Amino acid sequence: STSAGAAVGDDHGHDVRRRVLLDCDPGVDDVFALAWICARREALKLVALTAVPGNTPVSKTLGNAVGALEMLACAEGVKLGMGQERERPSDGFMGGDGLLGLAGSLPTVSPVQPSTAVDDAVDVILQAIQDEGPELA
Repeated sequence: STSAGAAVGDDHGHDVRRRVLLDCDPGVDDVFALAWICARREALKLVALTAVPGNTPVSKTLGNAVGALEMLACAEGVKLGMGQERERPSDGFMGGDGLLGLAGSLPTVSPVQPSTAVDDAVDVILQAIQDEGPELA
């Protein structure tokens, strides 16, 4: 049995966890998916997360992702990518923040500066594919 977050290695000490890239529009459903990935650290390693606009603008979905990563203590080593903003009227299905009004309950993190802290989502995805190869999920 391994502790949560412990790297699982083979006989040669190589980390054998499945590498995961999560491309999402972090609302309620994607935050649950992120929580599941983070809870399975003995088997999965989140290497990148890209946020795109969904029911809310990409600035909010990226904020939801960063807050959730912090809350789940899963942010270390995760490369962030931000998709292009697009005009899309919100249907209000998941609230104005995409989390049914609960985004304020996520940890307060310093504002994400897309020009410095976050790369373009396409670049992050392509780099993850190059770095991780065909085993990337």
